[in-house]
Amino acid sequence: MFDAPEHPEDFVRLVRARRLNGIVLCGDVSKRLYLTRKTGEEGLPAMVEMPISSDIDTAGSLFEERLQRGPNPALLAIAPWRFAPDLQLARGILQGGMLGESGTFEIALPADPLPLPEASSADAPVAAAELIQNHGWQAMELVRHLFGDVASLRAARLRSATGASERVGILVRCTGEWSGRVCIGPPGRVSNQWITLKGSEDSIELNRDDSYFINHEDERTRLGGTGCFGIETWQRLANAFADVVAKRTPTWMSEAELLRTVELVQAALMSLGAGLAWKDRGATGAL
Repeated sequence: MFDAPEHPEDFVRLVRARRLNGIVLCGDVSKRLYLTRKTGEEGLPAMVEMPISSDIDTAGSLFEERLQRGPNPALLAIAPWRFAPDLQLARGILQGGMLGESGTFEIALPADPLPLPEASSADAPVAAAELIQNHGWQAMELVRHLFGDVASLRAARLRSATGASERVGILVRCTGEWSGRVCIGPPGRVSNQWITLKGSEDSIELNRDDSYFINHEDERTRLGGTGCFGIETWQRLANAFADVVAKRTPTWMSEAELLRTVELVQAALMSLGAGLAWKDRGATGAL
């Protein structure tokens, strides 16, 4: 682990001196784009924290360039939830049709401490745009991982009964029979409840620390046991990247998938609208 130098040339010299086989890039957003480009030029697989750039259009251009160039060193996003045992168990149940052929979902993203610009406030449209920019990638990729591609979406700022802007809501309809919403909270807000899947027959509730299968008679059964963000999740992520670097397994994310996710974040930003807001009727209520 080391801090990236300010100049790309110094970064390249450091990478070559350490004879790295792969690299994980995280930290300052302002450095991620050039670090990613330079890592690719050096032929090294990279796993990158998202957002990869403070400008979503620039991130999209990078993925498109890589896609057009053909085979590249692997470029993956840091997505620990893909390796969370409880979530993967729930995904298998969902794909097996055990919840029914259709349903709705609620996703409340755990709020990471990503700072908003100093000039932003919770009541300004830019605050909502920043939440989508910082967390929208995770939201859209998570939805696609569980339910397939997104057919349509609509985003807006959520307002509480007091009128203060608190969160961002994204209404999503997938190409299958599932639809629902994602709520993105402001930095600093942490909630235990994360995902609720309500099928036409049964339901699943995924939390940070525990998860449950709920049948049509409202009987709850513990699902898994580690929650969605235990240490095992991060260990699985690290091991999966090591396997990609060693070419033991293919990548779990292609440039085309990265580009599609960026396109959905762009669509969410476009639909946000200056000053547009819905009244928030609770974590599981309608908008």
